[in-house]
Amino acid sequence: MRFSTLVPLLLAAGVLGQGQGKNGQNNQQNAQNAQNAQNAQNAQNAQNANGQNNNNNAQGNAALALDPANVQKASQTDGLAAGAEAGQAASDTDDANFINFCTGKTLTNGLQVKTGSCNGIVMGDIPATNKMVSTIFTSPQDGDVLPENTAMTFSVKIANLQAGSFTNPDNTYYAAPQALSGGTIVGHTHITVQDMGGSKNPANTLDAETFAFFKGINDAGDGQGNLSADLAEGLPAGTYRACTITSGSNHQPVVMPVAQRGPQEDCVRPKDSKVNRLRQLRQRRRLRRLNKLRKVNKVNKVSKVNKVSKVSKVSKVSKVRDNKPKPVKEKDVDVDVSTDLNSQLATSLPKQQVLDSWA
Repeated sequence: MRFSTLVPLLLAAGVLGQGQGKNGQNNQQNAQNAQNAQNAQNAQNAQNANGQNNNNNAQGNAALALDPANVQKASQTDGLAAGAEAGQAASDTDDANFINFCTGKTLTNGLQVKTGSCNGIVMGDIPATNKMVSTIFTSPQDGDVLPENTAMTFSVKIANLQAGSFTNPDNTYYAAPQALSGGTIVGHTHITVQDMGGSKNPANTLDAETFAFFKGINDAGDGQGNLSADLAEGLPAGTYRACTITSGSNHQPVVMPVAQRGPQEDCVRPKDSKVNRLRQLRQRRRLRRLNKLRKVNKVNKVSKVNKVSKVSKVSKVSKVRDNKPKPVKEKDVDVDVSTDLNSQLATSLPKQQVLDSWA
């Protein structure tokens, strides 16, 4: 009884255990499947993320890549093909517009690097020939005298420059290309003055690092090309050269479209104020001498006139004296008493004496 009951119970337990084992395997499989699905999703997400990153990288690289449309084939030849003149130098070449020309060099990077640097920024917009910059000094001019240590103004007139554009020279120096507005270069100009060491025509070049005055003109002037810079303290006596330096907004020298042209800058050489002062002193001395001579001549002339007048007066007096009537000498007359006395007197004596004789 007890045995017969035990067998069915064991069979039931075996079936139950087998079912639980199958359920456990199923659960494990399901868990594995879930993990696989998660891994697949993660893989897909990673792939998508990588794809997105690749797209982003591609976009970033595109900004640093040279657009094939901008490649200038002239940079791929040295220029010494047919038609080159004797003595011309071979040009450097590059298939990619020298985009990596500054590799391994000190970059300018917007700074004024006194030890030298390499600037990879392109030259930029270049004007047409009828829009080339041209400059003339209006004050001072050649031959003008610079007033010694006296406030003065340098004035220029510039054609084809949209003046008044002046970027920060401390961190944007040469950092952007030359630009045009209405075909005209956008930029500004400067006035620089150098002492020429007392000579209007020095035999040696001047030191470019040395200057007596430098000023950038940052404003737009009067809109007609007239610009000016003030020098409040003036300049000491000396011989000077004043010049303009015209630049784009980022301080690069203005770039023109052709080689054969007039200059973009102007220079003047005023007279030496010290030399002029000496010249004025000489002129004053000369005038003083002339005035002294004139005074002496005037005195001499007056003296001569007085002398002549005195001589003339003496001569006149002498002449008057010489013209005084001389006394009449009485004559002895013989009278014949035998004749008529009256007739004898009338014939021998003047009338007055006759009358006197009868008185």
